[in-house]
Amino acid sequence: MPSAWFRGPTRVGSLFAIFTLVNATDCSSDDAKRSGTRTYEPSQSGAAGEGSEGVDVSGSSQSGSDCCGGAPGNAGAFADDSPGGVSQGGAGAATRNACPEPTGVEIMHGFETVDTDATWSGINVIGQGVSVKSGAVLTLEPCTVLKFQPGQGFHVSDEGSVHAVGAPDKPIIFTSSRRTPAAGDWDSIVVQGNTSNDVVFKHVIVEYSSEGFDIWAGANVELSSVLVRQTKQTAITLEQGVTLAHFDDVTVQEPLRCMDLGPSVVTQLGSFSCTGAKDGTIGVGIGTITEPSKWKNWGVPYKVLTNNTYFEALVELDPGVEIQLEPGINLGASKGGALRALGTKEQHVVFRSSKPVPSGSDWQGLHFSDDGSANSLLRWTDVRDAKPAVFLSHYVLPVENVDFSKSACGLEIYQTGSLSPVLGSTNDVGATCP
Repeated sequence: MPSAWFRGPTRVGSLFAIFTLVNATDCSSDDAKRSGTRTYEPSQSGAAGEGSEGVDVSGSSQSGSDCCGGAPGNAGAFADDSPGGVSQGGAGAATRNACPEPTGVEIMHGFETVDTDATWSGINVIGQGVSVKSGAVLTLEPCTVLKFQPGQGFHVSDEGSVHAVGAPDKPIIFTSSRRTPAAGDWDSIVVQGNTSNDVVFKHVIVEYSSEGFDIWAGANVELSSVLVRQTKQTAITLEQGVTLAHFDDVTVQEPLRCMDLGPSVVTQLGSFSCTGAKDGTIGVGIGTITEPSKWKNWGVPYKVLTNNTYFEALVELDPGVEIQLEPGINLGASKGGALRALGTKEQHVVFRSSKPVPSGSDWQGLHFSDDGSANSLLRWTDVRDAKPAVFLSHYVLPVENVDFSKSACGLEIYQTGSLSPVLGSTNDVGATCP
């Protein structure tokens, strides 16, 4: 299995287990009954809801049937039950759920193994997990709903394929089967790593899971016009070595953390937004960046979670990027790599401690040595809460309008090294390190 450096306890979870009927929802309980009503109203305006003229507020878990009996209600693709409603561009910028009222009987699935090509539609209740095996293609038609009973999940094996392609007004829904849903009701969508995977999620909503997407190293995946909301843990995990065929128009609402990424994945991200997170960061784990990359400013801080994250290629940080470092971590450019922090007077690049109340010496600074490229630059950059802010070994580092004054000390030199202030810039490098 791939490294699980940023993973909670849901890697295996119940997804691979065969559950008894004890785990199924009791069809006689309140959780198994639905009213089957459907209404529309204007979305709430706000940072995440602009442009939505009308959304379905019935809620995927507030109508329809959990397992048996009851009138199956609308899937609630655009339930306006989170701050700001469906975000601008989220799940394809749909303004109305045009899915027809469901008819017929809900399809019950026990432990479902998809080992030949199959197409699903309508409302599907997942009682004991879904596993798409090698060589099989599972196609989900627009308006398809998958309701997961407690603890269940969706798993794509090596070389298995999923084509979940909805439409802007006809999304595909992965949701809880419970009448009163909550974050963590079901497990996650897991895509196992293999570069031959053909896995597409487009115009899709994922809600009330433990994790939303858990994509393993080696997988090749498209996430486009996707909304992930109310997850108990990280909304989207993309391990080091994941290839994103496309990643655009992805919206996250009310997770524990927005995303966890391998360093090589950061530069593959397209448009992305995250609101309402308890830990409002993009976690970046252990790994080496060996290809040029740009870290964009999404309005959400990056958090480097483990030590030994090195830049062995050119890495550029856009204006306004904030990187938080866990205690004891350093971040370095080596083996021909370079770090160019390209802040502006209006939008500084900021490196700081991840601790809510920093001590001034929580992490171990930015490291530059003679085996790195000479192309590094810190421009309008603040390095806070570190000791030292910058460590140089046989390296001359150009700086322009930097501020190290909020670190325990500013500069530590091993044998030789110096800062090279850009002409006309004003720099506060703080105290000299002993």
